[in-house]
Amino acid sequence: MNIETLLVTDLDGTLWDGEEECHQDSLSAIDKVRDSGTHLLIATGRRLRSVRQPFLKYGITEETVLLNGSIGYDFKNESNFYKRQFANENEARIKEIFTTCGLSPCFYADDSFVYASSPSTSQGHIDAIGEDLILMNQPNDFPLDRHILSFCLLGVEKSRLEEAEQLISSESLGSVAYYRDRLFGEYSLMVQPPNTSKWIGVELWCEHYGVSPARIVAVGDAGNDFELLTGADFSVAIEDSEQFLLDVADATIPPPSKGGWAQILDYL
Repeated sequence: MNIETLLVTDLDGTLWDGEEECHQDSLSAIDKVRDSGTHLLIATGRRLRSVRQPFLKYGITEETVLLNGSIGYDFKNESNFYKRQFANENEARIKEIFTTCGLSPCFYADDSFVYASSPSTSQGHIDAIGEDLILMNQPNDFPLDRHILSFCLLGVEKSRLEEAEQLISSESLGSVAYYRDRLFGEYSLMVQPPNTSKWIGVELWCEHYGVSPARIVAVGDAGNDFELLTGADFSVAIEDSEQFLLDVADATIPPPSKGGWAQILDYL
């Protein structure tokens, strides 16, 4: 695979809005990106099952980095091109920290379902998971033949998350995405296996497919896009993103409701 330019894009709040609506200008721009010879790679915090329907709707078949870098998935071959999971001791300690902090996170598993016991996450997050949520009587009921790829709490008061975030980060138990959530409100905390991020997913994609792009352009809008934007050769943030993302971005574009993603063509 010979690629001169690689374009890496986030989904929610970047390509489409909170209702998974993608502006026609942005859809047309996707076709123009493909026609230009630029390779498109998706990088999202979503699970495999939660992207399938919108991908079918919009005709997206590109390789995708899922769960903030925990999985890389090839839709054409219906297979992972990599997967990362927690060491047993890290997983056990993270569960202990959440329990001590009075929190019950959602467990994003390698079967693409979400397991939870009296989850502390927001109702909006629960609604978004929908029928993919499997409720447990207690956290230890998580299936022994499954692996946790991400711990997740979305749209929760910052004060409730701070202690858990600090402990997990200070003990280097995982890669933490902790940020103001523009989709669910309040703050969100996602914990992936150590040394895992969307940018690491991009590097693993390049390694798997034997690709060395001359230039990588990345676009995102939230705290889980920070490593992606700082790693790329040219980074684009949505104009109403948090200030720390705007500070590292080389350019900004309007939000998805205005078809801002179409302006990415100006930077390829």
